[in-house]
Amino acid sequence: VVESLLDADASKDAIVRKLDGFVRTCTEKDVAVIAVSGHGVKGLRGLYYLPHDGDSDSLQTCLNWSEIATRIQNLKAKNVIVLLDCCHAGAFAKDRLPTQNEVAKDLKSKPNFMVLTASKGSQLAIELNEPERHGLFTLKVIEALRGSADANENGQVTAREFSDYVVKSVSRHSANEQTPEEAAGDGFDWGTIVAHDTRKEPAPAAIQKPATLVVPKP
Repeated sequence: VVESLLDADASKDAIVRKLDGFVRTCTEKDVAVIAVSGHGVKGLRGLYYLPHDGDSDSLQTCLNWSEIATRIQNLKAKNVIVLLDCCHAGAFAKDRLPTQNEVAKDLKSKPNFMVLTASKGSQLAIELNEPERHGLFTLKVIEALRGSADANENGQVTAREFSDYVVKSVSRHSANEQTPEEAAGDGFDWGTIVAHDTRKEPAPAAIQKPATLVVPKP
């Protein structure tokens, strides 16, 4: 199941409603992948996301990370993968600002969570020119999910293969100017199947399929 918000539909209220619905419908049998791609704004109380109807000069119109994190923490999925792609996204997993550090600690304390940020706190997430309309990190995530991350060529992409491919590929293509960061709980299952190689024969229907919420940048 894939839920997404595109362009003008990605308003602050719509993102919150979609996350709430995702939390309600996600079950213990699911693998949840939360992908948030957009522009980040630093404020005195931490990092904010700029939704389509947001104003960077008026942070109350933006989404504080805590509003997203508290909902993600309520997911009942077997494993949860959180992908963050925005300017300064890596600050969530670094001791940059106290409020951000507390949120990152909360996510990492969840035994079944894995958080992959597009960059370190001191780095900017690289934006690509047309026709991609997204960042380098998101491009490599798409490649990984389509099968490029299938290191052992068995037709399946595990969480371990997925993360390794994204981190190494983004770092290489940016000449280490952008370095994704990974943090996972002790109980996160790195063998979880997150995708199938679309270049190969379709995988058996019995293989678990991840439930994904994509919040693209405005």
